[in-house]
Amino acid sequence: MGFSVSVESWETVTTLTLVGELDLAARTELDGPVGRLVSAGERQLRIDLAAVTFCDSTGLSTLIRAKRVAAAAGCSLYVVGATGTVADILEMTQLAAYLGPPACSSATSVGPDQATNDA
Repeated sequence: MGFSVSVESWETVTTLTLVGELDLAARTELDGPVGRLVSAGERQLRIDLAAVTFCDSTGLSTLIRAKRVAAAAGCSLYVVGATGTVADILEMTQLAAYLGPPACSSATSVGPDQATNDA
């Protein structure tokens, strides 16, 4: 399976939606957009992992590097939506909290097309 990144901005948050396998082959596919967005002055980047089906050690290091690059530029970067084995890997490596969204932040709010009905 391949890998793709789509970018969408809503209010003050720019979401990078990842699809496919986050591994060595996907590294530059994520590094490029993160670097461009940070250089352009984005202040909050959210990486949605809901459609990521696989993540290896290179994928984890890519996410860590993206967070560090963003932080060095004064940009908040966090991941959301990890499920299944990807969520398990983030928990086992203790990266879920490090890469997760900040507590009590408006940056974690969902866009209008992502709202859920809790009724």
